[in-house]
Amino acid sequence: MFSTQEMRWFFAGAVPPLVAAWFGAQVCAALSQPPRTDFYLQLDGDDSLGVKLREGRMEVKQREGAGVPVQLGEQAVGQMESWRKWSFGLADTGNVTEQWVGVWKARRWCLFDVGENGRIIPTLPATVLEQGCACELTEIHLVDSPEPWWSLGLEAFGGTAVQRRERLLLVAKTFLTQPGAPSLPSEQSYSYPKWLQMAKRD
Repeated sequence: MFSTQEMRWFFAGAVPPLVAAWFGAQVCAALSQPPRTDFYLQLDGDDSLGVKLREGRMEVKQREGAGVPVQLGEQAVGQMESWRKWSFGLADTGNVTEQWVGVWKARRWCLFDVGENGRIIPTLPATVLEQGCACELTEIHLVDSPEPWWSLGLEAFGGTAVQRRERLLLVAKTFLTQPGAPSLPSEQSYSYPKWLQMAKRD
């Protein structure tokens, strides 16, 4: 089991050039990952549970309680959520039925460590950290729909629940208040399971 503290925002349309420039300008050695397609199990009416197939593994995420809205500066409000994750290797993931929804993703991400004095330390994404906070900018769309979306997310991991919350808030309030940071309203802040339900309706 792997516990995280997370905030995410989702927006219809392509990544705005100014947002891409802002993310790329951060001193966090952003890494572009090869595009991939994940398959999510359709769970209508429940946005507290996510089940997906990713590169030969099944990943299960369960939210612990409702999200808490947090003000992160003048133009950002996010739902801070606690999640538990389980990951299992699969011998065969080829039999994907209509109950699974394909989601194409192209992700750029960076990783932060936090020093004892509360200073945020940009870290190479390949670095193995027991405790840290990842920030990601992702282009996404449903495989059976050409309509583009993009997402901005932060995920704190390692340590206790209190440490994860403190680390997430510290990184968010620093990262999301840099010059050029996008406006992130509370109504756009939710999880992948909720986004999947909304995107399927559209």
